[in-house]
Amino acid sequence: MKSLKILVICSCLTACQNPQQEKNSQDKASNIQLQSDSLIIGNSPYDTVKSLQNAPNPIAYFDKALTFQYEKNSIKNELWFYVNETTQQILYVPEDDMIQAVISYPNGTYIIYATDENGRKIRINQYIDVVLSNGDFSKLLTALPENNTTISQKNIQQADIKTLGYILHYQKSNESEMLNITNQIPINSYQLYGFSKLDGDAKLPLNFDYTNVVKKNQLITHIDGAYFNLQLLNYGPNPYEVNIGEYQ
Repeated sequence: MKSLKILVICSCLTACQNPQQEKNSQDKASNIQLQSDSLIIGNSPYDTVKSLQNAPNPIAYFDKALTFQYEKNSIKNELWFYVNETTQQILYVPEDDMIQAVISYPNGTYIIYATDENGRKIRINQYIDVVLSNGDFSKLLTALPENNTTISQKNIQQADIKTLGYILHYQKSNESEMLNITNQIPINSYQLYGFSKLDGDAKLPLNFDYTNVVKKNQLITHIDGAYFNLQLLNYGPNPYEVNIGEYQ
């Protein structure tokens, strides 16, 4: 399990205040109606991000983490995403010495914060347009009520996460996967799946792309597939900061 320490500390913390988490009293553990599509992706948080990027020593702050465990080729690893629900940013840190961070923004932009061969800190922009879409692909899924499950989060003193079980049938290959899905985590899951669509070393080490399967308010928590298995361990407080002002 990764350390809870903040990896990047800016010498001027007053330049960016910690965002206040927005709470919705209607978003409770008992609300597991996956047919709803109430996630709203606004423009104002991204405008704030743009202004922060142009400010002296801007800090990208993430107060929560999604922690997955996956098994591929008989090897187990963890996959971490850091989340700021207020700005709607999601951070992924690849296991690559040249890439310090990859941040997904709610307008479909992914910025790779990296160091080039000359030691310069640079930004590389990629755009994943599917982040802004939201098709209804429910016909690909068949409900499996016997596979409904609850993820206990007592270890981090957070509310349990309820999930619904499904089987996914791939029409072209005749293969299938067992999935569990939740809508209790208030993010655009397409931003998460978009990390699998990136080019180069910023891409995820497994094909965690379900933009053609679920809606953007539906997060995959478990996958039992032919090529890898995955399960969500926790979603809760885990602060992380990165100084994006150093990158040109």
